[in-house]
Amino acid sequence: MIKAVIFDLDRTLLDRDASVECFIKDQYDRFEESLKSVSRVAFTSRFIEWISEGICLRIKFINNLSMNWI
Repeated sequence: MIKAVIFDLDRTLLDRDASVECFIKDQYDRFEESLKSVSRVAFTSRFIEWISEGICLRIKFINNLSMNWI
């Protein structure tokens, strides 16, 4: 039986921006060897752009790193 449901509205429980920033840094550091031609700034910018468009699935992002970079 469900006794409670908690919703995180307006960053009450989780600071999404800080979480995304930490995740992006971790992903860049993890794949840095494969990203030699992509700057951290470009990686971060594109990642945030994809998130805002709602299409940033991690696997899709990683698979498309070599495509469409400015």
